[in-house]
Order: sequence, then structure tokens, then C-alpha cells
Amino acid sequence: MLVLLVAIGTALLGEVKIQPFGTAFRFGLGSVFFLLALIFWRQLPLRLTGLVVGLTTVAWRIGLASYHGLSWSEALWLHLPALAYYLTLVFFLHNAGWESKREQPLQLGGLVALADGGANLVEMLVRTGFNLELLTPGKLWALLVVAVLRGLAVVLLADVLLQERHRTTREVEEEHLLRRLLVGSNLHMEAFFLRKSMAQVETVMARSHELYQKLKNRQPVPDPLAKMALDVAKEVHEIKKDLKRLEEGLNQLLAEEPVTEVLTVEEILELVAATNRAYAQTLGRKIEIQTEAEGQYVTDRIYPLVSILNNLVQNAVEAMEEGQIILRAGLVAGKLELLVADNGPGIAPRDQELVFEPGFTTKFTPEGRPSTGIGLTQVRDMVEHLGGEISLSSQPGTGTVFTIKVPL
Repeated sequence: MLVLLVAIGTALLGEVKIQPFGTAFRFGLGSVFFLLALIFWRQLPLRLTGLVVGLTTVAWRIGLASYHGLSWSEALWLHLPALAYYLTLVFFLHNAGWESKREQPLQLGGLVALADGGANLVEMLVRTGFNLELLTPGKLWALLVVAVLRGLAVVLLADVLLQERHRTTREVEEEHLLRRLLVGSNLHMEAFFLRKSMAQVETVMARSHELYQKLKNRQPVPDPLAKMALDVAKEVHEIKKDLKRLEEGLNQLLAEEPVTEVLTVEEILELVAATNRAYAQTLGRKIEIQTEAEGQYVTDRIYPLVSILNNLVQNAVEAMEEGQIILRAGLVAGKLELLVADNGPGIAPRDQELVFEPGFTTKFTPEGRPSTGIGLTQVRDMVEHLGGEISLSSQPGTGTVFTIKVPL
């Protein structure tokens, strides 16, 4: 299908032309489009595409000539030599190693000029019945000049097209990486708190069994609640097994396709900033998010850092209608220091000691229901799990700064 579309496009653009010798021989845009298509769509089979393009171009020109009153035989004799141009062009390109030169602008330009000049020469020879006397120096110079100009035009246009494609591909890859990192960081956070829950379940199970032993051994007769305590211990043990299966599943998801082993801290800041810029736009809020990284620090703690920073920045975005958020990273006393600062409404002094407590929240749904209030609790726990610490300073009406210090 793509080959046919290229053939039709080449035939139509071939009508944008000049005919300098007063004959059916022409210099048109069709051949430029054909060469650009070969460069841009690498999956096109060279020789097949050249044949289909040549036949389509000849058929189009014959049909157009017949429409204007020329007989079919006359039109065929007049335009069949155009097929020789495209067949010769792909012959030159194929035998000169076209595929290996598409990323080398100078070599590509030279090859295109040589192939185009040679193909035009063959077409002209076919049209003149191989009468060399009709190939005047003026015509040969014209072929040479047009070949060079076409080579330059193709190289310049191809460079623009390829740069745009590379940019688009890079943006798609970066967006895909960002999405995978965010999913991975969320899974990492869930796995972290699942392990924490399993430890708590283990403690509850041990205490239930301990209670069972005490109740069973009570004198003068065992306490009838002993069996109930044992049943609780058994149920908790079943919950622990279910949680273990969930943990294994999450670990498998995280291990199956790791996004990358390491990133610079600057790249992590940029990923979090890009995500929350998009989030702010979806909320209709005018918030500028900037990043500042001192030095190029590399870390393999990608998921936990993304989770921590994304949670803090998202909270800041939700807390203000417009303003500025700054993510800053630097090395202080041998530790990585991360700052998330905003110029939002700030946190009241009475609330600053409570923000990391489970259940504390200042967020409510439109229906008046409070949120879970566990976001900052998770952030604090994850920071401590990394061997670090988190603190905040805030002035109502001025803004808030969260400071995180973790081993690099």
C-alpha cells in the first residue's frame, strides 16, 4: 500500500516541472519526492518501488496525454522513456550501497547527484534513440547542474525530515520511559508497604499465639477464650500467606522488565517535574515547576526517589491554583539533599507537627469526605527506609519547603 501511495505521489508531483529542451523530457518534483520517500520510509523495497513508481508515472502521463488528444501509441512512445529514468535510478542506488549512506549527508548527496544525473542521461539517450550527436554540451551541463541541485535539495529536506522523526521518536520514548517509571515507582511503594504490613501481621500472629498459650495454661482451668485466640492466630496466618503471594507478584512485576539501572538525580527531577506539569494542566492550574541540580549524581534508587518526590510535588500542585514549585538537589555533608519548595498557602503552625501522622489531612472531597491522610506518612516511612530524614518549614501565606536528606 505504501509503495502505491509513493508511486501516485511521485506521478502527481512530476507535473510540477520544467521542460528546458522543448521535448517531453522534464525536470520535475516527482523524482525529489521519490528519493525523499526512500530515505524516510526505510521499509520500502528499493527495486520494487522503483518499478512500480516508473510504471505508474508512465501510465499517468499516457492517460493525461490521451485526455489532451494524443493517441495511445503516440503517448506511449512519448512517455515510456520515463520508465528508464526510474529503473536506472534504483539500479545506481542499489549497486552503490544506498542503505549504508542514508545517515551520511555528504555521501548521500553525492550518490543522489550521481544517480540522478546518470538516470537523466539514460532517459535522454532512450528518447534520442541513442543518438550521441543530439547530446550537446549545453544539455549535458544542464543535466549536471540539475543533478547537483537535486542532490543538495534531497539532502537538506531529508535532514529536516529525519531530524523531526528522531525528535518525535525521542519524545515518544521519553514519555514511555516516564510512564513506566511512574508505574514502577507506584509498584515499588506498594511493595514497600506490603512488606511493612506483613511484618505487622507477623507480630499480630505471634501475639495471638502467645495469648492462646497463656489462656490455655491458666489455672485452675483453661480459659474458654483460648480457642478463639488460636483461631485468630490461624486466620492471621492465612492473611500473611495471601500477602506473601501478593509480594511475590509485585516483585516479579518489578523484576521482569527493569526500566533502567541508574539515572542521574537531575533526570529524576526532570521526570517528576514533567509529570506534574501535565497534572497541573489537567487540573486547570497555572503552576510553574522548575528543577535545579548541582552536579551530576547517579543513583540506583530510582523508584523510591520518584515516589517520594512525586508525592510531595503532587501535594503542592493540589494545594494552590497558581504559583511556582522548585525541585532542587545537591550534596550536603556527604548526603543527597532534595528540596521541594512552593510558594503556596503554606501549612498552619499547629498542623506542621501533625502532617506526618497517619490519618491527618487537610484535603476533602467535594462531598466533604476527608482523604486518607497517609500520603506524607508513606513519604516519611520511605525516606527512613532509605536511611534518611525529612523535615519541613512553612509560613502561612508564603509557602512550604520539604527537605529530604538521604545517603547517596
